Amino acid sequence: MRFTGARVNGRERAQDSATLAGHLAVVAIAVAAWADSLHRVHIRGVNDLGLISVLPAETFVALALLTIGFCLLVSSGNQESPLRLVYVMALIFMLYTITNFVEDEPRFAGTWRHVGIVQYVIASGHVNPKVDAFFNWPGFFVLGAFIAKAAGVKSVLAVAAWAPLFYNLMYLGPLLLILRAASVDRRIVWYGIWLFYITDWIGQDYFSPQGLTYFLYLVVLAIVLTWFPRDRQRVAGSAWWPRIPASIRSLIARLDAGQDPPHAAPEASPNVRAGLIVVATAVFAAVVPSHQLTPFAALAGVGVLAIVNGSSLRSMPYVMTVLTGTWISFMTVSYLAGHSRDVTGHAGKVEGTLSASLGNRLQGSPLHLAVAYGRIGVTLCLWSVAAYGVWRTARTGRRVLPYVALALASFPIILLQPYGGEILLRVYLFSLPFMALFAAGAVFLLPPRLIPVVSSLLAVGFLGGFLLARYGNERMDYFTKAEVQAVDRLYAVAPPGSSLFALEGDLPWKFRGYTAYRYNRVTPGLNWRQIASHPRASTRGLAELMGAKPQRAYLIVTRSQAAAAELGEGVPTRVVMRFEQAITASPRFRTIYSNRDAAVFMLLRKHASG
Repeated sequence: MRFTGARVNGRERAQDSATLAGHLAVVAIAVAAWADSLHRVHIRGVNDLGLISVLPAETFVALALLTIGFCLLVSSGNQESPLRLVYVMALIFMLYTITNFVEDEPRFAGTWRHVGIVQYVIASGHVNPKVDAFFNWPGFFVLGAFIAKAAGVKSVLAVAAWAPLFYNLMYLGPLLLILRAASVDRRIVWYGIWLFYITDWIGQDYFSPQGLTYFLYLVVLAIVLTWFPRDRQRVAGSAWWPRIPASIRSLIARLDAGQDPPHAAPEASPNVRAGLIVVATAVFAAVVPSHQLTPFAALAGVGVLAIVNGSSLRSMPYVMTVLTGTWISFMTVSYLAGHSRDVTGHAGKVEGTLSASLGNRLQGSPLHLAVAYGRIGVTLCLWSVAAYGVWRTARTGRRVLPYVALALASFPIILLQPYGGEILLRVYLFSLPFMALFAAGAVFLLPPRLIPVVSSLLAVGFLGGFLLARYGNERMDYFTKAEVQAVDRLYAVAPPGSSLFALEGDLPWKFRGYTAYRYNRVTPGLNWRQIASHPRASTRGLAELMGAKPQRAYLIVTRSQAAAAELGEGVPTRVVMRFEQAITASPRFRTIYSNRDAAVFMLLRKHASG
């Protein structure tokens, strides 16, 4: 019997070793094929569908292979396999560093702007709240300047390009805690993690305050959910319960029925719990001076947990409210004094907010419209699967109300303001961990024979949607060396105090002299329709616009601006080219630099007539 047992154990170990070797081989092959495919990407050939238009088939095959391998591993029922982490790390690297290997410069105009603010703090040693909103919520930039000085780095530009990788690796820890607090089924936990990363298409994980404060938002929720759970109680006992319509009371009661999942962590001692409260408060305190919107999302999340008895930290929302209110009341006076109408003027105007967030994005070239509708499709598909997951989970006798409340907690933020047309994107981001959780539950509550196929098909489908939605604007989001050289030349010739103009806002500037120049956008001050019809006459309007103030004025036109005009407003590239030619020929302007992707012009205030 001992011999037989040893032989069985030996066979099991051999099978485990073979499984381990097989999955490691899948990961290695996928990563190697992905890396090899990137050598054949020619970014200049990108069209209005974005990055997928230039990716070779091998890239898609590599990502699909990795995804299917992961789904098969998770579906196998091995609750403790360390291979899941290997797969997820490989996915993060492949999805979020792809542009680092196919593009010469950091993407996004916002990246360059944020670098410029950090450089200002490094050079001056302080912030100036009178400049703009960023200096009224300067936490991210002060931290960036501190780290750069401590590391002896002169510029954070090179590091900024890798921010998506750093941030997404940071998100993994609190995400695991959040999902483990919700489910004891590790298959749901890890598949939910996978869904999170392949549906986070909005791109706010670049070098930005939102990227950092989102991590802190996750940390706060992870602490509250993991170490401060609350046993199920009847919501009907609350004072506000009778005021709710009967149909909604019935729905809430169903979501609130059932058992809570077992505690995700051993019960902590009072001293440990007190320390965790201090940590959660300190983390939230770091969010407040770093971003305008994230404090409200975190407050909404912790607040609804207190309301639906999902957490024992009932006093935490009050502390968070005081911290947020204090900062806004005393530390943002310089900004609010001149922008109070912008902050509060849209409150309650849902139609206008939705138009700014959704309607204004459904325009541009036909291919760009396909990207826009693809983003809507990914969002609605995820939310639909998540809704099905809520229903399936509730039918198993699990209490789902706290996590449904967290998924919906950020939606009321829509009532505040359009947030530059991005409020729906931010709501999607704040709700994403919980939507991914319920979507994973929808899959792994299916009959066992269906799980491997359905999980693989769903994940591969979302993966394709991710590549389309996240990198669909790449034609205007990426910058060439020639464009950066033109901006460098602009800074070299324009003395401090000059007014710098661009046709659109998508170009790599503001990384130098953030407060030394006046940055301006020509459109919509000048109408593109008028420019298209009368390019030569429009140069006179441009000269008047640039010459409205006595400072020296310069104009820069770049490839990325032409792409932004076509993608966002449907302006053909030839219109921008004709306008640039008219500016070149105009006696009101002098060309001081040009290359294949950009041109820099100076306004001549004294010129010959005619």
